[in-house]
Amino acid sequence: MSAGRDQADTAPQEGAVETAAGLQAALFDAVCESLSSAFIVYDKTDHIVFCSRQVLDFFPICADLLQPGTRLRDFLGAVYETGIRSRSAGKQGALSREDWLSQKIATHWRERYEAVERYGNDCWVGFQKRRLANGYGVCVISDISEVKKREEQWRLDLERVQLTEDILDNLPFPLFVKDRN
Repeated sequence: MSAGRDQADTAPQEGAVETAAGLQAALFDAVCESLSSAFIVYDKTDHIVFCSRQVLDFFPICADLLQPGTRLRDFLGAVYETGIRSRSAGKQGALSREDWLSQKIATHWRERYEAVERYGNDCWVGFQKRRLANGYGVCVISDISEVKKREEQWRLDLERVQLTEDILDNLPFPLFVKDRN
């Protein structure tokens, strides 16, 4: 008789825990969406605990790989298979799949790691990775293409201003420029 009572007592509690976990995941997903960033949380055994849907905006991989319990290595292997490579990797030469995976997993184990990678001609992605003392890790992925475009435009504007100043400074005769006022 007491066995039935124990089951009855724990069933609502287990359901409440599952509901709370589902609510937390939904809230975290909503926060990720509002920040326009993708979040991946993984444990000390490198298994995904949470992965936001926005990851699919950055990497064309199977949505099944975003499920809790997926190995980080399997997730990164799928990213590798998409053919997306950082342009900085091209400087070092082509990395084999295992070397690329080892390098990426090593960055996930660093206490703090930040990187900017360029995919294609006009896509810039920022990665911020943190490994907490308890072994959990967090990776935030952001599209910083607009920021990079503004920086490039600013740099080009500065070069143009510098060229104009050089030309005006080297004219053999004086030149006065007046503004509207």
